[in-house]
Amino acid sequence: RAQQDLKLYRREARLVWESLLFMQPGLWQSSRGRNSLEALVAARLEETNFSHCAQAAERKRLVQTNKEDERCFIVMRVKDATQAVESSNKGGEAGQSAHGRLNVVTVSAEEKAAKMGEMVEERMEQMAALKRLVERGVRAAKGAHL
Repeated sequence: RAQQDLKLYRREARLVWESLLFMQPGLWQSSRGRNSLEALVAARLEETNFSHCAQAAERKRLVQTNKEDERCFIVMRVKDATQAVESSNKGGEAGQSAHGRLNVVTVSAEEKAAKMGEMVEERMEQMAALKRLVERGVRAAKGAHL
């Protein structure tokens, strides 16, 4: 309901929710709370950075329109994954797959885990900085009322 009332996109609402959970007193100090929050952040980051890219890229094919010039091509999307596999097995022009910004097909599990670790750590640092700013603002507001 907050997402609808505040006119937030789903991704923005999840970012706000993560930050609110991070700022809860005592939650961050317990290892269980920290692990739960890190798992929540990791799930969101994986969904936004890895999941959709592989599915979209595996259904696209590059088709050369001019044999002499490799810059002349079109990108075609096939209807389902079985057609994508069949066209890849044929080789040649239709076998080339389009590469997304995060080419998940060529990323190893170790590389993905390392990248996820970096992104989770970066997000936790962002939330810690946000918490410091909010606390500083609260102290300044209390000082102004005295």
